[in-house]
Amino acid sequence: MASGVPTKQPEERSLAELLGDGLFVDGDWVESKDQDPAGEVRLVQLTDIGDGIFRNRSSRFLTMAKANELGCTFLEPGDILIARMPEPLGRASIFPGVNQPAVTAVDVCILRPNRDRVDAEWLVDAINSPQFRSSMQPFVRGTTRQRISRTNLGTLRLRKPPLDEQVRLARWVHGLEASRTAAAHHLASGRRAIARARQALLLAACSGRLTGSQDQWHTVPAKALFKWSSGKGLTSKDMVRGDIPVYGGNGISGYHDSALVQSPTVVIGRVGALCGNVYLTGGPAWVTDNAIYAKVISSDVSPAWAELVFSAANLNSRAGGSSQPFVNQTILNGVDVPVPPRHKQAEAVRRYQEMAALVDRLATLVEDGMVRVEQSQGAILAKAFRGDLLSGEG
Repeated sequence: MASGVPTKQPEERSLAELLGDGLFVDGDWVESKDQDPAGEVRLVQLTDIGDGIFRNRSSRFLTMAKANELGCTFLEPGDILIARMPEPLGRASIFPGVNQPAVTAVDVCILRPNRDRVDAEWLVDAINSPQFRSSMQPFVRGTTRQRISRTNLGTLRLRKPPLDEQVRLARWVHGLEASRTAAAHHLASGRRAIARARQALLLAACSGRLTGSQDQWHTVPAKALFKWSSGKGLTSKDMVRGDIPVYGGNGISGYHDSALVQSPTVVIGRVGALCGNVYLTGGPAWVTDNAIYAKVISSDVSPAWAELVFSAANLNSRAGGSSQPFVNQTILNGVDVPVPPRHKQAEAVRRYQEMAALVDRLATLVEDGMVRVEQSQGAILAKAFRGDLLSGEG
């Protein structure tokens, strides 16, 4: 048994009983008409409450006079806030203070436990545990806007160890959480490094560095090599049959029974988050209207080389628009295309694909690690509150 792990079976209490000598109330009904951007009282909202973290995102205020008129409950640093609406429903965090008076909205519960009986960090972890979340589900109401009432929250039960054991358990959880967070940061750095490596490989391939020579290379504007055409729309029912892949701004999105293009063709996402995505069809394909495709490719340039060049061109950075970025034929025609001899194109593509395959394998390891790290948060809390550690078995 690990040092400091309790052996006594904890008592079980409902949340309301646990907070019986503390504070357990809903936030206040503060309507838009009650708010004032120049007010000195901060209105904490659902968006501020993260899963174990106070996000501090909102920017709503009311005057002190209005808060007093409404009879608002003022928050204190160390209060626990529970969001009675998703996502996720029932998430809890500790209010750290915001350097000014603060109240909160009606869809948030305020918990102020008696610190002589309940450790706030332990209680937040317990509320955010998978076991407690699961116990909420029978009491969730609503379809489009799900919520749980404070009364029903108060009936949910927790096993409460003595205060010193609560503190030790919270420290154990937070120690593992710190390690989990550090791992997530390292993996995120790895993800960014992989993206940079891919772009560097593309640039190396398109500059001759992968093949070691730029003999007989020249540069030609894309408009002299390609003719672009917009794809054509399909309804979802049109894509339920057939074996012809349907390409859009996000790669293959379905299958159809006829082809719009017959040869391997470069396809580029046209609009929105898909803007600038580059794909090469494997043969006959349909291209939807959220993408543009190369209708004719000069014999001086292979389709595979064209895919490499436009991938290296970082088309998203050239996109027009602000709220809705886009690429069009004018933008694509403005790309300068390096044109080496065809055998050099083939060699550069081959070497790029070999090296990119190694990068892809690293990316798979990183993404698998990210999934495991994300899942580990729930696993940490599940182990802490399923009873193993509180029964001396862990």
